[in-house]
This record gives sequence, structure tokens and C-alpha cells, in this order.
Amino acid sequence: MTTRLQGKTAIVTGGASGFGKGIAAKFAAEGANVIITDLSEDQGQAVASELNCLFSRADVTKSEDWQRVLELALDKFKQLDIVVNNAGAAYPNKPTEDVTEADFDLVMNVNVKSLYRSTNVLLPYFLNEKRPGCFIQIASTAGSRPRPKLTWYNASKAAVINATKTMAVEYGPNQIRFNSVSPVVGSTGMTHLFIGKPDTEENRKGFVSTIPLGRPSTPGDIANACCYLASDEANFITGVDLETLMGAVFHAQRSESSLSPQNATTFLLPSPVISVQQVLGIISCSEVETPGLLAGIMSCSFRDSGIGGLIYQKAQQYQHQGACCEKGKQSNLS
Repeated sequence: MTTRLQGKTAIVTGGASGFGKGIAAKFAAEGANVIITDLSEDQGQAVASELNCLFSRADVTKSEDWQRVLELALDKFKQLDIVVNNAGAAYPNKPTEDVTEADFDLVMNVNVKSLYRSTNVLLPYFLNEKRPGCFIQIASTAGSRPRPKLTWYNASKAAVINATKTMAVEYGPNQIRFNSVSPVVGSTGMTHLFIGKPDTEENRKGFVSTIPLGRPSTPGDIANACCYLASDEANFITGVDLETLMGAVFHAQRSESSLSPQNATTFLLPSPVISVQQVLGIISCSEVETPGLLAGIMSCSFRDSGIGGLIYQKAQQYQHQGACCEKGKQSNLS
């Protein structure tokens, strides 16, 4: 067993379940002193006992709760090194006009205000002690690749990513690093909120089938990413949004409606995408039945190399044609 975080002290919010529990378990296994926070007293205490770490019930939107957690870290471990802002919230997938003010307040308070509270309370400790620090925010691919019918959730995660990059620049001279990790949909208790359909086994399978690697991200996947960013191996990395995409990269350029991952995957299959590296060109999306939409086609590795070659050929053909799709008029690249 490695000890990449030996002697470091970490706070992990939302640590009683899902990604947070996975991160806490990984950090503890790597030698860190871990404090998990959560709103669930019973679940938090149970996980703390399981992982041999400390638990503090805390509402991440309240400064006094953050102050109490900081005091616990300093009292028990005499230092703080790593902060993982994992606690998050979402509302069920729905049309933007149906989103309630309560839905809006939920995602903005838990996903964004929590960062404001944590930095306002914890940054003075690092600055006054002249101590290097590491903040890791759990964002989402929704923050950079918005999903329809999750407008304000998308916006909250975009705010997380942007604020993180800003603080990385501001506090770099103080040796305080800020990075974010953006998972694709994960196998956690929040998955049902993103499906946009009744939460049945069939619909979950259909949703997961849009991920090229064929499975959702797991708490272990996200924990591994966070462990790297928290370790000394990443001491020169700050201002990064580490996307754990599992190959699900599709970018819509010039659209009147969004190109969903489902449609993009349908367009690229039959062979699953293994990895996505860089934009090669533009290709018409007549196959997706989305008038007026151009999709950025990526350089991909496929189980069947012939499919990758076909996509490359069509993208290059489109570029050489210098064509431009207008509403209802797509170039025929078949």
C-alpha cells in the first residue's frame, strides 16, 4: 500500500456517501488524517467508524460550521493541508421554465455558496500560517458541456470551475493550489436526477450506454483523481479542471438546439469510442435529425479502426468542401 498523503490532514465534505465516501476512503488508505462532514449524523458516524476517520456534522452553506470543522482539524491534528469541496446538490431534470426558486436556491447555495463559505473561513488559516494548501472542488462535466433541462445546475457547476481557476491564479504566489474534478454521470445516489425519464433499470442502462466506456464513473474513479491532485506529485498543478469523461466528449458548434450525448453517440457508433483527444474538423449532423446544427468531430480511437478512419475522412472532406450548413440544409457526406 502506498502512502502518498502520509502526514497530511484533509477535510472532505459530503463524505458519508457517494463520491465523498470514496474520496475519504482513498485518502485514509494513503495515510491522510481525514475529517468527513455531512448533514446525516447517523450515516456520517457510521462511515467515520468504518474508515477510522473523524466526523463532524456540518452544513456547508454556514460559516460557523466551517469554523467548527477547522477547529476540529487543528485540535486533533494541529494542521490542515487539503480541502475537498465534494458536497453538492441537484434538482430533477426538467424544462427550465418549470424550475422553482427553491430548485435554484438549492443548487446555488450547496454548489456555489459552499465554496464561498469554505474559502472565507479556511483561506485565512493558510495565509496567516504561510502554509501551502490544496483545495479540490468536485464540479461536473455539466459545467463545461451543459445538459438540456438542467440549466441552473449546469450554471452552478460552471461557477465552481471558473471560481476555482480564478483562485488558482490569485493564490498561486501563496503556494495554495486550487483544482476541480469534473465527473461524467456517476453511480451515486444522485444519478436518478439526471436521467430525465422514469428511474427504471432500462432507462439507466440507456443513459449509461451514452458513455463510450460503457459504465458510469464510480467513487473510486473520482477518488483516484483527487488523490493525485492532493499529492506532492501534483505540486505544480493548479487551475486545472480534471474531466473524468470516460471518452464522452462531444462539442456543438453553431447550434439552435443542443446536440445531446445520446444523439452524438448514436451518430458515432456502431463501434464504441475508447478515447477522445482533439478536434479534427466539422461534420454535418443530418444523421442526428437536428437542422442547423454542426458538430465538432473529435480524433478518436475505436475498437474497429475502420470506423475511426471513416470519421476522419468525412471530417476532412467537409473541411475541404468549405461548406456551411444552413437551417434545414446539411451537406451529404454519405
